[in-house]
Amino acid sequence: MADSSIPSLGALTGANSASADLTNVVDVSDTTAAAAGTDKKMTLAELATGLITHGSLATETYAKNAAGLWLASQPTGALGATGDRALVNGNNLSILSYGGLHLSSIVLPAGLTITNISFVSGSTALTGGTYQWFGIFTDALNIGRLTADATSAAWPANTAKTLALTSAYVTPYAGLYFLGASCTTGGGPTLTGYGYSALTHIGLSPVLSGLSSSGVTTPGSCPDPVGAPVVGHRAYAWVT
Repeated sequence: MADSSIPSLGALTGANSASADLTNVVDVSDTTAAAAGTDKKMTLAELATGLITHGSLATETYAKNAAGLWLASQPTGALGATGDRALVNGNNLSILSYGGLHLSSIVLPAGLTITNISFVSGSTALTGGTYQWFGIFTDALNIGRLTADATSAAWPANTAKTLALTSAYVTPYAGLYFLGASCTTGGGPTLTGYGYSALTHIGLSPVLSGLSSSGVTTPGSCPDPVGAPVVGHRAYAWVT
C-alpha cells in the first residue's frame, strides 16, 4: 500500500467494519521512531479491548443506558428517584406526622437541572397542616435548594404532591444527595415508601434515610447544614 495521508483514504463505516480491520495508533511507550512514539497497527478488536481496559467509555455507556432504562419505569419526567417504584412496600409510613425534617437519599449525576421535588402521601391525608415544604441537600447535608412553604394546602391520601424549588438547582457533582420533607400537621400525612422491619443494614454509614433536624418549621428555619439522619423508613420521592 502506497504512503497516503489519512484524510485521503477511503471511508469505512462502523456498521461495515470487522473485528480484524486495522487502525493506526501511536505507541507512546515505544520511542524507536520518535520521542513522541512509534506508529503501529491495531485491529478494531484490540482497540475495543484497550478502551475497556484503560478507558471509561464502556463503563459510562453502560451506566447511562442502565440509568435510562431505570428512569423509564419512574413517573413521567422523573430525572432521579429515591428508589425503584416497583419495590415500594409501604403506603402508611409515619414519617411526617411528628414534624421536623425527614431525609431520603437519592443518587444523581452532575450537571442535572432540577426544578421540582415530589413525594407521595400514604393512606392517611394531611389534616390541620400549618406548613409543608421539600428540599434537596448535598452529601455534606448542606442546603442545595428549598421549595416555598405550601402552608395549609390540601394533601389528600394516596396523592403525589409536587412542589417547585425557589429556583432551579444544578447538581454540582455526581453522587449522593438527600431529598427532604418537612410538615407540621394535626394528623398525617403518612407517606409511601420503603418500610424497614430490620434496620441493621440501613444503619451502616452513611445512613440513607431518617429524621434529620427536629424543631424545623418553615423553610426559613431550616439549618444549614441540617442534622445527619437517624435511621428510619425511606420515602419514595423523585425530582423533575
